[in-house]
Amino acid sequence: MKKQKFRYVPRQRIPTPYVPIRLFNKNSLVQNVALVDTGSSTNVLPYKLGIDLGFTWDDSKATIPLSGNVSSLAIPVSMITIIGMLDPVELVFAWAGNDIPPLILGQIDFFTEFHVCFFQDQGYFEITAK
Repeated sequence: MKKQKFRYVPRQRIPTPYVPIRLFNKNSLVQNVALVDTGSSTNVLPYKLGIDLGFTWDDSKATIPLSGNVSSLAIPVSMITIIGMLDPVELVFAWAGNDIPPLILGQIDFFTEFHVCFFQDQGYFEITAK
């Protein structure tokens, strides 16, 4: 089992679990950071990142209703994802119809593929591949 520790990133003075991420779709690569969000039911890909990855928006394929801060329809997309220095894994994202920040890693299917332990009092969290 491969694992990696990540430091919390201060956002508005609040320690926040962000990770470096690389997303691959066909011949496209996007490097970004993603919020590890235990409260999100799904992984969410912002609209602009989907365009940068070569996806084509089609209203008729937007079948996933997103709520909360995202609040839009989304298209399911799948791609190879690398979190930090961990091994590549294929993850499914809800590609949002608006450009919500940030890129979100949620229960489906980030937490299905990885174990995550938070040690906020020590300033880090750890992700282990299953």
